[in-house]
Amino acid sequence: MTRAVCGFLFSPEMDRVVLIRKNRPEWQAGLLNGVGGKVEEDEFAEQAVAREFAEETGMRVDHWRAFCLHRDKSHGYEVVYYAAVGAVESARTTTDEEIVVCAVADVPHLEVIPNLRWLIPMALDPEMKHARTVWADAP
Repeated sequence: MTRAVCGFLFSPEMDRVVLIRKNRPEWQAGLLNGVGGKVEEDEFAEQAVAREFAEETGMRVDHWRAFCLHRDKSHGYEVVYYAAVGAVESARTTTDEEIVVCAVADVPHLEVIPNLRWLIPMALDPEMKHARTVWADAP
């Protein structure tokens, strides 16, 4: 089973978010997604999101909060995190995939992975006190 992480870095006002324009896998090519990747065998999910974010944006962010465990039978599971810092504009492209800082209000109108339209509002929901498990293909 694949273990993956995805992180959304917000400005302190929670009105801007760091996303990445994906080149791969093919079904994500050209679309914006959160920053993340696979969890390595010897690391915890929170370590993986910090590592992936640093590798792909050049920013070290250590205070991630899990808000969703996204599971599906065909792809495994993904732990989704968010954080907020004052330096979102410092995120830069360090790979062949473009880093984009965009207004949260614009996300529904952008070419994004479809689940961002509910994951980002879920991260911003003040009632989210504990992480939720979401099945992509409910039994």
